[in-house]
Amino acid sequence: MGHEVFVYWPNILGYIRLVLIFTAWNAFNNPAVFFTSYSISVILDGLDGWTARRFSQTSRFGAWLDVVVDNLGRSMVWGQLYETLGTLVLAAGRLEGWASQ
Repeated sequence: MGHEVFVYWPNILGYIRLVLIFTAWNAFNNPAVFFTSYSISVILDGLDGWTARRFSQTSRFGAWLDVVVDNLGRSMVWGQLYETLGTLVLAAGRLEGWASQ
């Protein structure tokens, strides 16, 4: 893997998504900024795979970056929701575990 993979267009979208996720995380108490940042990140998530195939810029690094950014975004949302709605999130998790037994 050469260094050019770090500047493939889909990976640049991944870096932008990373910035948007940290922006959303810091602005969780500002609904307009949070929703806008997180929504743009989700839209770019849909575009990075298309861009990789369209420009023949697929790579193992890009696949890894996509998964890491996806997991970070979901973890950020769940972490913030836990701080806000902790008991509700815990109760829902326990109900889910109970229902699957």
